Amino acid sequence: MQIELAFRDLKSHRYGQAMEDSLTRRGERLQILLLLNTLATFASWLAGLGCEATGIARWLAPRSSTRKLYSTLRVGREALVRHWPMEPVSRWLDRLRTLHDTVREQMTLVL
Repeated sequence: MQIELAFRDLKSHRYGQAMEDSLTRRGERLQILLLLNTLATFASWLAGLGCEATGIARWLAPRSSTRKLYSTLRVGREALVRHWPMEPVSRWLDRLRTLHDTVREQMTLVL
């Protein structure tokens, strides 16, 4: 299900990056747009990790809950769009270096 949601987020101007509005037909341009989307998604994920680590992610919750209501990507995207105060990027990168092995295995690109 995550793949379908990722495509929806990529294409939709309501939920994501509005790729459907680009109207591009050239392969080179499409590759560049996909690369930019990948970089934006990575930045959102890093921002989301930072917000979850510092407790800022609770600002999105309509009520106090022990259950996670929003994905890390959603929290990060909202934080970037709303200009929430965040940690320096160097701390994000330090947090990325100390991820659990299971998360690192999921991030590994296999060709």
